[in-house]
Amino acid sequence: KAVCRLRVVAPDNNPPGVWRGLLRALMYVVAPTVPSWIIVGGNPQLYLDGSGLVHILSGLSFYFLLALLFCTARRRNGFAALHDLMTRTCVISRTALLARPVLTVSETAPAAVEAQPRIGPYHVLDPLGKTADAEWLLGYDLRLLRKVWIRVVPPGTPPVPSPWRNIGRAGRLRWLTGVRSPEENWDAFEGVSGQPLANLVRARQPWAHVRFWLHDLASEISAAEKDGTLPAVLALDRVWITGDGRAKLLDFPAPGLASHTTSSADGVTPPQLANRTAPQFLDAVATAALAGRRCATAAGDVPVPLPLHARAFLQRLPQLPDASAITTALKPLLSRLTFISRWRRAAVVAGCVTLPVFATVTSLLGFAVLEKWNQSYPGLLDLSALLQQRSTMRFFGKNQRPPTDQQYAVFIATHYRSLITNEATWSAPMARATIKGDARRFAEQSVAEHPAPGEKEVAEADAAVRPCCGQLTPPDFSKQPIFPLIVANVTLAIYVGLPALLAALLFRGGLVLRITNITFVRRDGVRASRLRVFWRALLAWSPVALAILLFALYHRTHPVMGAALGWALAGVMTIVSVALPQRGWPDYLAGTWPVPR
Repeated sequence: KAVCRLRVVAPDNNPPGVWRGLLRALMYVVAPTVPSWIIVGGNPQLYLDGSGLVHILSGLSFYFLLALLFCTARRRNGFAALHDLMTRTCVISRTALLARPVLTVSETAPAAVEAQPRIGPYHVLDPLGKTADAEWLLGYDLRLLRKVWIRVVPPGTPPVPSPWRNIGRAGRLRWLTGVRSPEENWDAFEGVSGQPLANLVRARQPWAHVRFWLHDLASEISAAEKDGTLPAVLALDRVWITGDGRAKLLDFPAPGLASHTTSSADGVTPPQLANRTAPQFLDAVATAALAGRRCATAAGDVPVPLPLHARAFLQRLPQLPDASAITTALKPLLSRLTFISRWRRAAVVAGCVTLPVFATVTSLLGFAVLEKWNQSYPGLLDLSALLQQRSTMRFFGKNQRPPTDQQYAVFIATHYRSLITNEATWSAPMARATIKGDARRFAEQSVAEHPAPGEKEVAEADAAVRPCCGQLTPPDFSKQPIFPLIVANVTLAIYVGLPALLAALLFRGGLVLRITNITFVRRDGVRASRLRVFWRALLAWSPVALAILLFALYHRTHPVMGAALGWALAGVMTIVSVALPQRGWPDYLAGTWPVPR
């Protein structure tokens, strides 16, 4: 569940607790094994002595009951299984609570405030800029020790309307006070750090920032539409991005623009700006922020690599009915992955080498266990292989002349009598688990019915059985230094590499990429084709192919040196690829970008 980013919760969306979680796990683990326990009755020896049909039915019943636990899974109940319903738990996605990105803003503490000129109760620190109908100043309030924005307007300017004075939402600039008189005409607003959006969009902004800005603006527009405080003009130069990464909607052009830009600077005339809907405005904001002002396309077609879920949202943004619908569509995207980090790309490599490492370690441990068994139970594995050969020949050797049961019996009675008649060895759990059912009964019957076979019978049995069986147990290669390399090479190439290439051609990515939530797009943001992803997969697996090739070239003369050289080269190329920013060298050569799904 952790790998798949899932978690189990109680009805209140909190962890289920020890007892509820334990009961759920016991139902999942124990319930499918009930038929097996009924068959053996708590005595494992009955299972070991049972026939092959009993073992098959017992094994199939486990998977049947395991599947039966999920017979209640429906979309309407959150795909809850029986153990979920009975324990009142639910499996949900584990969302990542990502912090809002902030802007890098350098501010200095005001010095000698008292010596600065005053406007009303505020000391003027610096000019912020001028517009056609106002001058903006940065002021400081000595009583509350805070910065303020002061807007000086010409005489005769109407005062700020009452509804605008009472706005206290985070998405708008809060009005503090104002004066209209023949001598003074100014308004004071809260002082915020940051920059105008029109200045920021001169460079491309990442989706990790833009999604929060769109959500802030959509939330504010939705609230303003309900209380009648929506600005008359929605334009890029009326959006301010604060130092903590929050977007504020202004009722006037933002102060401090690099070069004064009117509301028609983005190519739209003022009447059209006044009639612009929330989806149109937010689409323009997304386009300008993601691609720059010079991009005239819609946000859904902006030519930059974006997560697939972000691209899907931007493509349907202009068709959404209002700001409330946009807020609802954006909210789940705030916790989604926005870029592929080095650690996630390293996780792809780790996922690919997990199976080869596991197979190599398992093989070494398996051979060690077999060697220990041979020392503790001499001849047990040979007898097991012989009995298995007898069963196989009976079903698949009909076109040949396999040894008869009489010959098998004589052979077993001659060569394995001491093993079978040794009650301590033959009744040991290991012997019962290795040779069981019909094979065990045949071995015991062979010894009982042939207490002293004659020399002629023994010779005929040896002549018939040995050529068919060959060497009953394979030679032990585990002590050879190249054994781990062979297992790793074969497992990585056959069970990981080839399926990955096939999955890249058919599905644009395999299981590891699906688990790590990675897919690939072109530089212009369009999803990469299957052939392009296949070409990238060939490049990504080329170091492994090179390592296997070097091992094949030197496996007779210097196998260890060839394998070490090949895997050292493959390791260096992989490390360099993961260490590169944003994407690896296969992506550079294939023209792809890894992005979240």
